[in-house]
Amino acid sequence: MMGNQRPRRGFTILELMIALAIGAMAVLVVRLGVETIAQASVSLDRVARRTDREANADALVRGLLGRVESGRISSDRFVGDAQAMEFTTWCDAPGGYQERCRVRLEATAHGSSDTIRLLVARDTVALWTDIRALDFRYLVIPTPDGWRPTWSDPVRAPLAISIRFARETGPDSVFVRIGERG
Repeated sequence: MMGNQRPRRGFTILELMIALAIGAMAVLVVRLGVETIAQASVSLDRVARRTDREANADALVRGLLGRVESGRISSDRFVGDAQAMEFTTWCDAPGGYQERCRVRLEATAHGSSDTIRLLVARDTVALWTDIRALDFRYLVIPTPDGWRPTWSDPVRAPLAISIRFARETGPDSVFVRIGERG
């Protein structure tokens, strides 16, 4: 009787169902992996953009404060309090040269968070965003108690500026040495 049986060709329905189930599981695992990678990529891009923006803001503020001019004429006075400061400095112009400009650095509130903005002429740039508990302090003499909450010396600029702020991750500070003192 064995000789009458034909050799089996193809797969049974059960074998096909098992193969389809295994294939579907593999596709689901791959899809979940691709979605996780895509989400991580978006998150990394967001963090990289924020880090770049803050590094550029830091470099811009340091450059402007490093070229402060104070005391030549009354409009050049460096003035500041805990929420804003205004000074004359040299700004980069589109033609590749520098020109004198009046700059205002201020903290503005937007709901539950603040933004440090830089105002030059008619342009406004948001430097640091999503911060809380912000204040500017001014170094009069290089000692731990030499920091003051306001500056109004008619002739000279402070030695340095401290920008203190808090974020969800904790407190942070930016210390900037002022260029030549007037």
